[in-house]
Amino acid sequence: MRVLQERGLWRSGLKKQCGKSKKKSKNDEPETEEERELRILDRCSQGKGCCALRILENQPDFLNETSLLETIIKDAGHEVLFYPKFHCELNYIEFFWGAVKRYTREHCTYSFSGLKETLPVALNSVSLQTIYQFANHSKHWMSAYISSLTPEQKEFANHVYKSHRREPGQNNHDSQ
Repeated sequence: MRVLQERGLWRSGLKKQCGKSKKKSKNDEPETEEERELRILDRCSQGKGCCALRILENQPDFLNETSLLETIIKDAGHEVLFYPKFHCELNYIEFFWGAVKRYTREHCTYSFSGLKETLPVALNSVSLQTIYQFANHSKHWMSAYISSLTPEQKEFANHVYKSHRREPGQNNHDSQ
């Protein structure tokens, strides 16, 4: 608030951050966290100055600020590329974690001691070949986003996943 006041950007009734209230979706179910984030991002991306956070983060000196993590990585001579929000299909580590969680669910006794025993085995259960397949899967998604889509890419990108816990083609009863 103080910074916005000093810059003459504070106005009466301005919220610190928009989207704090729980909104009901159209079917009267509580809004999911992802729906809320998308709604907030959509409203904020329209340049409405909806909250103090958005106004402040759009100031030139804040826009040009780099995080400590980014600074350390660049100082070590590496390039930093952040994945866009809500696009887990571009990051193959997400597929790896999904496979680890699936193995853990199938082999854990659902106790803390069982989890401690199962987790190292689960981490090692994903073969290097499978990790390569996850990376290639992510490359297909990146290709689909970057270039104009070929018919094969359109088919790949338009595949409807009914669950984040099932692979394409896997029957509902297979995962239980």
